[in-house]
Amino acid sequence: ERFIFVIFRISRFFSTFKNSKFYSLAKKFKNQEISISEINQEINQIKKENENINAFKEWILPKFNNADGYYSWNALRYILFEYELFLKNNKGRNEDKIDWKAFVESKKDYISIEHIFPQSKIKNKKDKVRCHTIGNLVPLSIAINSKLQDNDFSEKRERYKEGSLSEREIYDNYSDWDEKTIKNRGLKLLEFISKRWDIDLKDEEFKLGLLGF
Repeated sequence: ERFIFVIFRISRFFSTFKNSKFYSLAKKFKNQEISISEINQEINQIKKENENINAFKEWILPKFNNADGYYSWNALRYILFEYELFLKNNKGRNEDKIDWKAFVESKKDYISIEHIFPQSKIKNKKDKVRCHTIGNLVPLSIAINSKLQDNDFSEKRERYKEGSLSEREIYDNYSDWDEKTIKNRGLKLLEFISKRWDIDLKDEEFKLGLLGF
């Protein structure tokens, strides 16, 4: 799971990456020439040697111009769901506030990931980065009508009080919502990604660059 995320979702390799190597490992395992533990070591080594956060940066930044930034990333729901599980375990909660099946379901005019700073307020390139960077995106416990995205932060914040753990975290920690808080939450999510999938995202300046700032 970690290998797939780092190699294909971050480093942007194609699905044929190291095919011959994996065929060779599978053959050796079938012939009892190598153990599962040794295969895991090989896979971890391949991941370390080929992880490329610069490739991800080169891929994601143009998305702020020709697409919807992190909102168009095919790993976004997975990451936000994993972060929700992290908050659940960290807070010792038993109940799940987000159901995966409902979270990934597409329903016309409804959203399950909300832009906190709304898309309707985009007036320039800077606003587009604020809107579509990962720090501005929150998973909702219940899908809402997309029109509610246009509400002011004060109205959204009251809704977040009874929402997912990610929503609740925003309610508890932020009384207003601006570029500074978007950066702050973005850095927090990148730190989670770094630890959860064991990938070096470098220093804060580089991370801010990854966020589009």
